[in-house]
Amino acid sequence: GRHTRLRRDWSSDVCSSDLIGLVFGFQHTGEFFLFDWKQWDQSNQFGVAETGMSIKKFQSEVPVSFGHLWPTLSDLPGVELLYHNNTPWKSTRSYRIELKIVEGAFQLTVSDRVGIVDSIVIEDPDFKAGKVGFYSYSQSETEVQGDRKSKRLNSSHVVIPEAVLC
Repeated sequence: GRHTRLRRDWSSDVCSSDLIGLVFGFQHTGEFFLFDWKQWDQSNQFGVAETGMSIKKFQSEVPVSFGHLWPTLSDLPGVELLYHNNTPWKSTRSYRIELKIVEGAFQLTVSDRVGIVDSIVIEDPDFKAGKVGFYSYSQSETEVQGDRKSKRLNSSHVVIPEAVLC
């Protein structure tokens, strides 16, 4: 069958605990999948973002706002947490994110110089191919590399429509 593969390298040089990740299957501001990764637990007015990797599915009639992206468990109708672990990312370490997409499923693999950090397979009949982009929720000084391009993300890359689309 038809499949897509995306591979990107990234690192963050600052000691901040904010979210970094990948938006994929993007149809519009209410329908997409989000892989986010948090260095340590943190609370704010929007809720708790827990340490570790999460994959969330957004299927909302209402466009998703800044605050809906933060918490690991969102109270927005149409947001589903599909996966979560407690593995933090580490400052100054380089990581590779590889996304493989087939009809109705995807595999997201994160590795570092030592080996695979996690490999996540999600089967979802609602999954549709769409735009893909890196995601940074106020995590400055994040370097993304791939396809002979390099892009430094800053804290303005936090709202899905403004994501750095590949």
